[in-house]
Amino acid sequence: MDPWQTLPRRAAFTCLLLLGNLPGQGVIDGSGSAAAEIAASGPTAVAARLPVRAKVRDTVVELTWDPPEGRAVTGYRVYRAGDDRPIHGEKLLKTPHFVDVGLSPGHIYTYRVRAVLADGTENDEYRPITAVAGFGIAGDELLQNPSNEAPLTDGRIPHWTEAAGSQWTRRESEPEPSAGEAYFFAPDESTAELRQDVDVSAYAESIAAGRQRFVFAGYVHSWDQSPADTARIVVEYRDRDNATVLASFDSGEIANVTRWQRMADVRAAPRGTARIRVRLISTRYNGSNNDGYFDGLSLRAVAPPAG
Repeated sequence: MDPWQTLPRRAAFTCLLLLGNLPGQGVIDGSGSAAAEIAASGPTAVAARLPVRAKVRDTVVELTWDPPEGRAVTGYRVYRAGDDRPIHGEKLLKTPHFVDVGLSPGHIYTYRVRAVLADGTENDEYRPITAVAGFGIAGDELLQNPSNEAPLTDGRIPHWTEAAGSQWTRRESEPEPSAGEAYFFAPDESTAELRQDVDVSAYAESIAAGRQRFVFAGYVHSWDQSPADTARIVVEYRDRDNATVLASFDSGEIANVTRWQRMADVRAAPRGTARIRVRLISTRYNGSNNDGYFDGLSLRAVAPPAG
């Protein structure tokens, strides 16, 4: 089998990394085994994923990266998530550096860097990086199953709790998802609530110092009728006992019948925050279905800007 063979686009592969000690090489930190998911999104995908660095200012994100070793590269392309065209136009970048300007503070931007090989194909060797303009680099996704892409488990949405209503499920069309293949939907309930609690105690030190921010984003939509059903998102910063709400973001009831509407919030976690609860609340005002929809949810810790 050719280890560099072309892999299918939009596929995910799991690579088992076995770490151990070699004779005379001392101790490898964290020896054991680990699983790493490799996303194949270009004509050629490889196991090694190289880092991309970013400096974040109010309306500017500056990206730098190192050339891949042992490969003849003619240039680079940089993409934003959700756009199939390079954000710098069709002309290749000749150096491993790009500055994205005119950004909206508080908005989330995910970048993918791709090296262009001598034969014109793109090599997806670089890890995506997500920045929050004006705030810093966003870490890994903290929500599990944030866009309802996972299959149902015994008829239930995995990783989410039904706080009101018992028929939450996946919906795939009418309307089309904002991205991916499905979104959250509570078909027959008059009022329904789905929630997920995220343990953020790993950030306790920076939260206690008052310098830990989190960014939330999500999309809502309603069926085209009058009056329209509504979708509402509440994000609660809660104490260690999960009993007291220390701060919250509340979108209010949204009834956007024409498009997916983006909700976003960036804030410093109040001292004492140990959990963040994301609540999806849909309310039926018309018809037999509860047609307030949710998709593309995200909750991430934000590292302070560098440089």
